[in-house]
Amino acid sequence: MYFFRKFLLSILILSALLSYAQAQDVVEKPSQEKEVKAQERSLGGRILFWFGAGLAMMFVGRFLFKEQMHERKIIRLLTDQIGPYYREFDPVNLHRWLERATPYFFDALKHQSVEKLKPFAFESFTDHWHQQFEQQKTKGEIYQSRFMKLLKVHPIGIYPQDGQQPPLGVEVVLRAEIKGIFEVITKDQQLKDTQNQERQIQFLWILKHDGFHWKIYEIREIFDDIVGLNEKKELPPLIDWAKPNQFRKDEYLQNEDEGAIH
Repeated sequence: MYFFRKFLLSILILSALLSYAQAQDVVEKPSQEKEVKAQERSLGGRILFWFGAGLAMMFVGRFLFKEQMHERKIIRLLTDQIGPYYREFDPVNLHRWLERATPYFFDALKHQSVEKLKPFAFESFTDHWHQQFEQQKTKGEIYQSRFMKLLKVHPIGIYPQDGQQPPLGVEVVLRAEIKGIFEVITKDQQLKDTQNQERQIQFLWILKHDGFHWKIYEIREIFDDIVGLNEKKELPPLIDWAKPNQFRKDEYLQNEDEGAIH
């Protein structure tokens, strides 16, 4: 629904421009002796109008789809430059990582326990959610959560951390589209028809590299575009990165049953 609304808005703007152009054509039929000059003026006006309309649509597109344009840049960077040497950065492997980690996150919400999340996340993340669960208990609230499917993962940012040699400390920002249930309810509340509560949820996932694999740094629900994606520091060239360990690369997608996700 989030991206559909943007597409619909673009269609409405284009329709308004077309309607205006058609309205300009509805004029009184010129007399025979002025027909040639009228046609010349009409042609010049149309060229000028559509040139201006094209510029307007380019401006609107860059404003509405700024995050999507930045995503294309990040995907090319991950796929063509970083992914061949550091496999965990490849967008396909990032999607697989989230496919494994997301059910554990929803399970933690359901049972109000971060124990199963600890191998996947930084201590600051699990401490935050442990405090969140304790606060909810005092309020008599719980999460009604159910994970159905990971629909899409959009890499929208990748940034270094000062004072650390990449890949250590590299932060990747992901927009995850998830089908499921994610609601805060009181303990005496009960969703009678959970199927009607299933929806497409937009989550922001921030993962950080600990030198060997990814760990969760932050997860939160989002409703709008993420701003300021171009304002953070860019990654240094790969020549300045720590050399990838060959054993770690070979092990990347093999240890699926271990506690940590590589």
